[in-house]
Amino acid sequence: LDTQAQEESKRNTQYLLTIITTLKYLARQGLPIRGHTDQNSNFMTLLQVRCAEVKGLERWLTRKTSWTSHQLQEEIIHLMSSTVMRQLAAEMNGMPFAILADETADVSRIEQLCICVRTATDDLVLEENVLGLYSLDQCDAETIFKTIKDVLVRYNLPLSLCRAACFDGAASFQGKHSGVAVRLQEEEPRITTTHCYMHCINLAVQDMVKHVPKLRNFLTTVTDLISFLRDSPKRVAIVKTVAEALGCPQTHIRPLCPTRFTVKQKALSNIKEQLQAVKEALITIEDTVTDRDTQSRASGFYGVATSFEFTICLCMSISVFEVSDRLSEALQSPHVSAGQGVKLTQVALGQLQNMRNDEFFDEVWQHSLDFAQQHGQEEPQQPRQPRAPRRFQDSDPHVFKTPKDMYRSVWFDALDNVISGLQDRVSSKAISVLSAIEDLLLSAWSNSEVPAKSLECLVNHFGDDLNESRLGAQLRVLENLKDITGGPNPSHKVTVKHIIDSISETDVKTMIPEVVKL
Repeated sequence: LDTQAQEESKRNTQYLLTIITTLKYLARQGLPIRGHTDQNSNFMTLLQVRCAEVKGLERWLTRKTSWTSHQLQEEIIHLMSSTVMRQLAAEMNGMPFAILADETADVSRIEQLCICVRTATDDLVLEENVLGLYSLDQCDAETIFKTIKDVLVRYNLPLSLCRAACFDGAASFQGKHSGVAVRLQEEEPRITTTHCYMHCINLAVQDMVKHVPKLRNFLTTVTDLISFLRDSPKRVAIVKTVAEALGCPQTHIRPLCPTRFTVKQKALSNIKEQLQAVKEALITIEDTVTDRDTQSRASGFYGVATSFEFTICLCMSISVFEVSDRLSEALQSPHVSAGQGVKLTQVALGQLQNMRNDEFFDEVWQHSLDFAQQHGQEEPQQPRQPRAPRRFQDSDPHVFKTPKDMYRSVWFDALDNVISGLQDRVSSKAISVLSAIEDLLLSAWSNSEVPAKSLECLVNHFGDDLNESRLGAQLRVLENLKDITGGPNPSHKVTVKHIIDSISETDVKTMIPEVVKL
């Protein structure tokens, strides 16, 4: 009887492990566990498949208590989640880390805060771990800050070991006075906060659009026009037929998504190349459809597309977005560092500043005139100057003498907003610290002189983390590491921590020959 009980216990353990591993597989792959019915769910279907390889499992699943109820599924998944959390906490214990956080609303309109941490192993291998999604009652900076601190306490990660934080440009995160980044730096001044370069570029372009009324209205009209032509399969077919008849190389309209970083210039250039096909398609839509609302919208879009203001705003927007989109594509490379990102942004700023002159605008103006004449558009006209309210009639309002002067002011205003936006968003304290780190590491790797300014910047920022008298010898080890590993493609593994720890704090000079021998 005892032997029979042990064998039955062994079989039951095997069946339970099969259930647990099945849940683990579904959870790991992000697949739904339940379905419309329990018998047709992914969980039960996978268990039925595994019955062929686990003897006796099919009989076990027919029992009244089969360990497959919804309550037990949730309990097992919760236990696996707790195990993963404990493993992450044990692996990251005592390691410096960086925080990455962002919030968004789920399908039930509940704000969820996603918190991640980034650490580096002793061999300088970067690892990123998601700590979880946490619901927020409020989206203010105080609630987010307390949530982050609470999560760090759960994982036994003291804030004193945090050295970096990366957030988006939301006011609750990046507020100058009471944002999450400011609150973190108040408790730990050694934390450097960064903002994605491409987000900065996109926000700078959006600020330009918001503050220049003519370009704002133009881009809103173009977005509505593209949505109007793409939302209906019938209208998409009309555009394709007209484009093929006119011999256009591209027969579809590119989408213009405001949150995508590198599609604005391509979408607007596509509209410019297919403008004749777009106008013919709008006429066809107005003549063939029976819906009055669609007819009026097609007629309105056609009237806007045949105006000179549409053409000049199209040419100006393409010129600006060409620089910003090219910069975004360059920053998407995984090999671009913080210092290179700043240099690329400075190059783009130089290009934008070179465009801010009368000569460049004259070229844009003449190109717009030629394009308008080619497509039979109306001549540029001076809009009627609206009368100012009576309380503001003490002085005469400014009146442009010619349409060219009016659009020149729009051009300069747009460039000023883009340039100031990039300068304000890219130049920050964190960028100087990251650039200093990069300068020190590159100088040590290439065996060149360590910049004193960068060394002073890092020592002042990180304080007790760095020993200035010892840092020079530690940086010199990187040259030896390059010789040992053979450059960027090492032939054998050498632990960086082992080399750096082998430098004695009391007698650095005598240890350097020993390091070279390693």
